[in-house]
Amino acid sequence: MSELSILVDESGDMGTVSKYYLITLVFHDQRDSLTKRIRTYEQALRQESLPNQVFHLSPLINAHDGYANMDSRKRKRLLSLFRAFTDHLPFLYRTFAYRKTEYSNNEALLNRVKRDIVNYLFDHLEFFQSFDTVKVYYDNGQPLVTSALHQAID
Repeated sequence: MSELSILVDESGDMGTVSKYYLITLVFHDQRDSLTKRIRTYEQALRQESLPNQVFHLSPLINAHDGYANMDSRKRKRLLSLFRAFTDHLPFLYRTFAYRKTEYSNNEALLNRVKRDIVNYLFDHLEFFQSFDTVKVYYDNGQPLVTSALHQAID
């Protein structure tokens, strides 16, 4: 049985803090195991005496949260190792980017997000239909995004 995982994350907010709103869909065919690639990455972290922790780019760059006590050399090395790891992952992805000032309100923006996702799915329908199961993973960080995803993908 073939299974496609769609992992979803967004960047930006629905308020006035950010100028842009991004949503990325990452597609992973579960038949292509990540185990060897993960082990290689974890071994590289051990060799460099770097922590094996959840990777968050903004806190890493700004030395916040779990990276607050890490010097810049280690943070740069961690970024480099993570980049090497991700460059070799068997993922496809699609990022949708929006300048928030082009939308009158959050509902208009989310309607555009939904429309773009639906169009992308239809443009690649043969690919998606080649899987027995498609699972969507999203942390439900923003209820409007959750709604748009379900309306588009369901």
